[in-house]
Amino acid sequence: MKRFLLKWTALFMLAAPLAGCLKEETGIIKNSGSGSSSVTIPGNDEIEAGIFEDLNLEVPALAGVKAHYEGGRYYQAAAALLEYYRARVDVDDPEIDLLNPTITEEQQQVADWALKDNAYRFQVEGYTDSANDNAPYSYKGSGDTPIKWDYCPSKEDEQRYGVHRLSWMLPQALAYRVTRDERYVNGQVDVFTDWVAAIRPQAAEVAEGDETVSVSDYAWRNKEVAGRIGDLCSAMIYSMQSVNFTPQYLALYLTSLVDQVEYLEQHPSADESMLKKEASAIRRMGMLFPELKRASEWTEGASDMLNKDIDPKWFEAVNLDFAGFAGARAAYEAGEYYAAAEIILNYYRTRSGVVNPNVDLANTTVTAAEQAWADQALEENGYRFYIKNFLEDSGNNVPYSFLSSETGRIDWMYMPTSKTEQELRYQLNRHQWMLPQAKAYYLSKDARYIRNWMFVFSDWFEQNPRPEVDLDYSVYPDNQSPEYRRAGWTWRPLDVAARVIDECSVWEYYKEAPELTSTFMLKYLYHFAQQVDHIVKFYSADSNHRITQAQSVAFAGVLMPELKNASEWVSSGTGVLNGTIESEYFADGWLKDGDFSYHISSIEDFRSTMELATLNGRTDCITEANIAKIRKMCDVVMWMVYPNYSSVNMGDTRNAAWSKSVLKRNFTRYVGLFPDSEELRYMSTEGKEGTAPVIFPTTGTPADGIHHEQKGFGIGFEHGGYYVLRTGWDANATMMVLHNPGKVMAGQWHVQNDNGTFELMVKGRQFFPDSGCYTYTTGSNRNKYAATAAHNTLTLDGKNSACDGRMLRLDYNSSTSADRLVLVNNSYGNLSHRRLVYLIDKQFVVLVDEAKGSAAGTLNLNFHLADEAKEKVTVVLDPEQMGFHTTSSDGNNLMARTFAFIEGEKSNATTPAFTEKEGFVSYQTDTSTARKAYSIDVEKSADTNVRFITVLYPAADDNHTITAASSGAFTDARSSVKVTIDGKEHVLTNTNLTF
Repeated sequence: MKRFLLKWTALFMLAAPLAGCLKEETGIIKNSGSGSSSVTIPGNDEIEAGIFEDLNLEVPALAGVKAHYEGGRYYQAAAALLEYYRARVDVDDPEIDLLNPTITEEQQQVADWALKDNAYRFQVEGYTDSANDNAPYSYKGSGDTPIKWDYCPSKEDEQRYGVHRLSWMLPQALAYRVTRDERYVNGQVDVFTDWVAAIRPQAAEVAEGDETVSVSDYAWRNKEVAGRIGDLCSAMIYSMQSVNFTPQYLALYLTSLVDQVEYLEQHPSADESMLKKEASAIRRMGMLFPELKRASEWTEGASDMLNKDIDPKWFEAVNLDFAGFAGARAAYEAGEYYAAAEIILNYYRTRSGVVNPNVDLANTTVTAAEQAWADQALEENGYRFYIKNFLEDSGNNVPYSFLSSETGRIDWMYMPTSKTEQELRYQLNRHQWMLPQAKAYYLSKDARYIRNWMFVFSDWFEQNPRPEVDLDYSVYPDNQSPEYRRAGWTWRPLDVAARVIDECSVWEYYKEAPELTSTFMLKYLYHFAQQVDHIVKFYSADSNHRITQAQSVAFAGVLMPELKNASEWVSSGTGVLNGTIESEYFADGWLKDGDFSYHISSIEDFRSTMELATLNGRTDCITEANIAKIRKMCDVVMWMVYPNYSSVNMGDTRNAAWSKSVLKRNFTRYVGLFPDSEELRYMSTEGKEGTAPVIFPTTGTPADGIHHEQKGFGIGFEHGGYYVLRTGWDANATMMVLHNPGKVMAGQWHVQNDNGTFELMVKGRQFFPDSGCYTYTTGSNRNKYAATAAHNTLTLDGKNSACDGRMLRLDYNSSTSADRLVLVNNSYGNLSHRRLVYLIDKQFVVLVDEAKGSAAGTLNLNFHLADEAKEKVTVVLDPEQMGFHTTSSDGNNLMARTFAFIEGEKSNATTPAFTEKEGFVSYQTDTSTARKAYSIDVEKSADTNVRFITVLYPAADDNHTITAASSGAFTDARSSVKVTIDGKEHVLTNTNLTF
């Protein structure tokens, strides 16, 4: 390895050369005084002659350099070389922008701190001077030691190493290029020249724990050398137009760079990741300075080393003709895979013009829960991957560990126990922890997160390659052929869609990370495209799955236009989305899946896609006609949300997932779509703005299937099978939601055997929450919660009823001051159930349940009561009064009384049986709470019909007298009931209600 031969003292005293071209033989001319001139030519000993040994002087463009050198004119040769570099235009680097250079505020501060006037405060990452406003420490010396390279106030080796990274030189070069302030290059020349004189190349990298190291030893750790080379290459190109960037300095600078590259060649790291960084630095040196003798050798050798980890097929996903990838195709076709990948990575690092509405880097935040998920997913914590609703320790929010003790690898098929529902496997393969981890990295720059992400992502695709056969993903994986069961769990299009949506955002947080390699980025793009193509090939035939899949495909196409199939993805995704608005929604706006949670989620799929299209200048995403239909979907949510901003717990909705903040956020988003809706604005602001929703007068049955009555507060979504009665929109309102879907919903996965059931909220207290779903897994637990007897409706011998409901009437009767809703369900083959619901005086509810048909057996009118702990109320069963009452100090209580009648020649009252039952309610997966429940039971013969009258009376206490009477036969033409409360009679007459 060469040694520098410069006379260091003389070098500090040299004057800057004149700019301009060489003049004839001497090339350097200075004017001195009026009309006089003189030639000042520094001696050969002031030029590092080794640079000429490193140059390939046979390059035609260096002919002048060669002539001067062979003539013994080293200074003129160096000056000619500098002029060549200043004028050179045929070498490009995507990391360098000479035309539009920019500098961040942080880089500017680093550049200023490092100036002599600021006491040579050199940035060393992680070390600041608390006594000086946490600026970097000062390395300024005195006398013959202008800079103290051995200074280490922390006495930590990392600071000793770090100062030799020279990490302020590139910011100073940028500062010069942006401001043309010569102080930055002048200071850089002084400091780097001093560093070269003080820091000698070493024979080997410093060994850990070596106590005999000298000051200069710390400069030659491979990590510092590789990083330094990259920065010095860029710094030279940004700085060399400066008058302070002299021929002497150029010779010194390039010679030092060559020495550092050769050091890395002779002392390669044993660490694979570090070796790649070394190769990358060596390759960059060869690419930027092809005039050096060994440039081709460096480029080819480093490229071979870097290329070996790149699979050429990864380029199949990329449109190499994309404008931003200039040069990538040529590099690829020349076999320079790494070079092509570098171009692609650098493009993405600086890409503009594509806006992801799910990413706001300037306002990135991480909640405490997200931070925990990011940390728990690390290898050191056992790869505890967050999966929504599945925790090993729910009390402390600790996820399961997927690190196999047997193999030491991640087990992507792990099932914690045989009782854990299989949905866990589907959800695991959505990678729900990766986005929180990306945010955690962006805020902390903790390299553990990105390294974990790159490893886990790679491991997943290694263990779960895309299946090469056509699978029927509607078939449960355990019913697939054994060799394809794994793919059934890991490549189900719905879970792939969830991954794709997050992956569109994840890389945004990592794209500028120094740990992110071009090799991984290329692999990432390939696997990203694989997933999108897989969705397009295997769209679900229907349901919310298809909607989410289409949304993900549209997102991928818009956000990754550089990929080969991007245009096809946009067309496919938006085309399917428009089609699903017609095929997957009823005319009343309800999603045909029949589940409220998926209804809300699917709206978000459309809304976010519309937002994405708008932000990226695409106006043809969703048609105008379909936008009007989305408005109906939003209105469904408006009517279904309770006054306290909670959701129903019916079907698979899982009330716990829909907090007030989440629901309000959705309403705010709806206002963004439909700013003219004062009703949606009212919901988004809790009534502070806008106007409360109202029901407009209509006659008959509107085309949209929604039944309205001018004076009523009820709405019926007859196609969707949901009905709402409410007294208003404020916190003290009463609201009742009933579910009675038609036969078209029978067999839908999310629809339970619950026709006729209801929930009732009074002043923010839910007195009849639905039992929920508890689990997604097929089996006894799901069946238990889906059973008809687990709902607030009628059963025969406790058996499940059919799903065959319809609505007969939704209206308001001014004479009785009652809203009336009449629902019918053909519950059993020979038994129909008609439920008449009256909301009287906007104060209390009367249920009239009629069972008609030739069936014989025990009729059960089932009631499942408030969750006492959650609702902060005590439930007291009243068997003798056939009901219950609640006690709460806030006075918001409810009492219920049921009366039974058997039809004969004349309707006769009968004494039913009161059966206490074991109640339960689940608001989230795998979690359940016991509660009180009961049924009112009546024996029915084949030739009789039965009528139940139930009064649900909100009152401060149970000191009220309630009675009921039934008159007339249970006929379609006419029936009448009378309810008396504290002496006040309410006669409820019905006609023409065929069932």
